[in-house]
Amino acid sequence: ETAQTEPGTSKNAAVAAAVARAKAKKAAAASGETAQTEPGTSKNDAVAAAIARAKAKKAARAEATQAAAAQQTEPDNQAVIAAREERKKQARLHKQQKKDNTQISGDDKQARIAAAVAKAKAKKSAHKE
Repeated sequence: ETAQTEPGTSKNAAVAAAVARAKAKKAAAASGETAQTEPGTSKNDAVAAAIARAKAKKAARAEATQAAAAQQTEPDNQAVIAAREERKKQARLHKQQKKDNTQISGDDKQARIAAAVAKAKAKKSAHKE
């Protein structure tokens, strides 16, 4: 059987098997044997093809393992997103408080006290969250 008929093999495995058959055929021709036999009929061709299939399977397994490892290493960003939202909320609150402080007239002591109390309450409620 060729690498193309096996389930789970890739195009690379088929190419590797073809290269192995070509090398085996060339080696057989160089050693003095006739090159008229069909590929895959001699023991060397069968062994070379089996080795090529095994290497292709091993490479496919390694690739699948790397892909699975890449998927598992992605961090969970939910905590970071929540912290960022909290900082944004606090920044908006601080900006609003700053704006409220500038609106208070310098003579109005009761308004300043009320603003300070409101600021303390807002800070306390933000801290509880």
